[in-house]
Amino acid sequence: MLKLAIKSLANRKTSALLTVIAIAVSVALLLAVERVKEQVQANFANTVSGTDLIV
Repeated sequence: MLKLAIKSLANRKTSALLTVIAIAVSVALLLAVERVKEQVQANFANTVSGTDLIV
């Protein structure tokens, strides 16, 4: 079964490469969005921590 998978990948090099690149870009984007979210939350907490809020 493994030999069949390797032969299939060898025959479809471009498709396999594009799939690997797409997965890598997706993971990088998810990590970047998470990093931006954390930075925004930290900046908001720093901004709000110095002010008194009256509701």
